[in-house]
Amino acid sequence: MVEENEVYKKEEVPEKEPSLEVKPSEPSEKKELLVRQEIKTMEKDLSKLREVEAQEEKKRISSLGPETSPTTTTTVPAEEPEEKGMLIPVEIKKTSSFFKIAIRAIIVLPLFLIAGLACWFFFLRSETKEEPILTPPLEETEEIPPEEIIETKTPPVLPAIQERLVTWGYYIPKKTRNIDTIIIHSAYNVLGGDAYSLEKVLEEFRAYRAVPHYLIDREGKVYQLAPEEAVAYHAGRGIMPNGSRKDIINLFSLGIGMIYQEKDSPAEAQYESLAGLVYFLREKYAIPIENILGFKEISSAQTNPWNFDKEYLISLLGL
Repeated sequence: MVEENEVYKKEEVPEKEPSLEVKPSEPSEKKELLVRQEIKTMEKDLSKLREVEAQEEKKRISSLGPETSPTTTTTVPAEEPEEKGMLIPVEIKKTSSFFKIAIRAIIVLPLFLIAGLACWFFFLRSETKEEPILTPPLEETEEIPPEEIIETKTPPVLPAIQERLVTWGYYIPKKTRNIDTIIIHSAYNVLGGDAYSLEKVLEEFRAYRAVPHYLIDREGKVYQLAPEEAVAYHAGRGIMPNGSRKDIINLFSLGIGMIYQEKDSPAEAQYESLAGLVYFLREKYAIPIENILGFKEISSAQTNPWNFDKEYLISLLGL
């Protein structure tokens, strides 16, 4: 019994509690303890530093106006340092999308303005620009010799025509005539009185039953005595200068007479009226210049038109 009690007493005796005090037995353990205490101190300082930075960031944001787009700052925690390392915070700033768009607009807008101004300057301005008229200096102009100057002649003017149709000396054919010739005559009053009397000359034509299509008096007035489509008896028996169409010249010709005497020449007014009438008829019927003939050119028995300058007439026609 005594032995059993002694055993129980031995078991109930509590052991001594271990002390909280770390008693390093080696120098390495002391170093580890110092490092851990330094890390704890740094963590406390770092947390205080973050609080100060957060307060400064809030103040900065509140100081910015509503139009300014602040940049959001995100703090990425650094990796856990090793036992012997230090905890270093890393900050990455991200720009907002609105701020990016504003910056792009500020950059692109001037480029568009410059391109628009360039287009206006090179295209629109060039359309309204007038080309300067370059005139050589007076001292450098070369004088053109008189023989090289080409005179531009204006065509003769058709004179006023008074219709004075007679009832003799012509007929209207059933078929349309092919007119390609003009015969020029001259006549005057041989019945006595005024040699240049239109009425006396018409009486003379009536007596011979012959008449030209047109008659020009001494003052240059033009009278139409027969229609152009009529076959008038004015050429008689004649032949063309080339030997063709003998005794049928009335069928394809128009007759024009001028009133003046054998000792005279056509007056200037008569030449001008004749040139205007011939020019008009040539254009109308496409009459070649070689078919403008005097009466004496188709009949050897005739001497009129007297003292007629055909070359002068051609010059008045501008040919």
